[in-house]
Amino acid sequence: MSGETWNLLRHGEVVAVDTTTCCVKVHFEELNDTSDWLPVLQIGGGGLAAYWLPSIGAVVVAVFFSDATEEGVVLGSLYTDEDNISDAGSGVYYVKFPDGSSVKWDNGALEIIANSVDITGGTTITGNVIVHGTVTAQHFIQEG
Repeated sequence: MSGETWNLLRHGEVVAVDTTTCCVKVHFEELNDTSDWLPVLQIGGGGLAAYWLPSIGAVVVAVFFSDATEEGVVLGSLYTDEDNISDAGSGVYYVKFPDGSSVKWDNGALEIIANSVDITGGTTITGNVIVHGTVTAQHFIQEG
C-alpha cells in the first residue's frame, strides 16, 4: 500500500455520537486531532436499511478524501478483546448488545436472547413449540 493511500486510512477512538445524522467524531491519537462529524457507513439504501452506530470509546477505521480529517466516512469498528464474541464463528451472523442481549444466525437457526421480544402482526409457527415459563393469552386461543 502506498504511503499516500495509507495516509487516507486512519483508525481512532469515537469521542462523540450524533444519532439524528448517523455521524461520529473520531479522535486520532497519532495526529493529535479530532475529526469533524463523519458519516458512518451503513448497509442498505433505497428503503432497505440497517442502522448501526459505534459507541463512544469504540475504535473505528475511517477513510478520508484528502489529507485532512474533515471529509471522510467511518467504515466500521475494529474487534477488541472487550467484544468477546466467542459464540460467533465462520458463516455466523452475531450481534451482541451492551445489555447482554444478542441475535445469532447460524446455518438457518436463529437465536434471540433478550429480556423481552415483541412481535407485531400475524405470526405463523410451523413445528414444535416448547415454552419454559407462562403462556398468557390476551384475547382468545383459536383452534386452526
